[in-house]
Amino acid sequence: MALEDLQDAAVIGENSAATTEEAHIVNRPKRDISSTEVTAASHAEEEIKGWGFSDPRLRPFVIISITYLLFTVTDGAIRMIVLLHAYNKSFSALEVAIMF
Repeated sequence: MALEDLQDAAVIGENSAATTEEAHIVNRPKRDISSTEVTAASHAEEEIKGWGFSDPRLRPFVIISITYLLFTVTDGAIRMIVLLHAYNKSFSALEVAIMF
């Protein structure tokens, strides 16, 4: 429908739901960006920029991640030492598998 048809339908006041919805779309007010929305958006951007290694909110995550990685490396190293020791003692592959 053309814009003139929609405006005519709104003026005439037809009772059809489609015409009323179409007239509402044409006559809806334009949205203004208020200063509070702009302020909230800039505040959110500043908060994102604040994330870094010095951020106290990340400290527990960093500590747990580092300790998990260190544990994984040391656990693998200990298992390799045990595996090589068993190899030197002439254990079979099945016996070594049962150890772990």
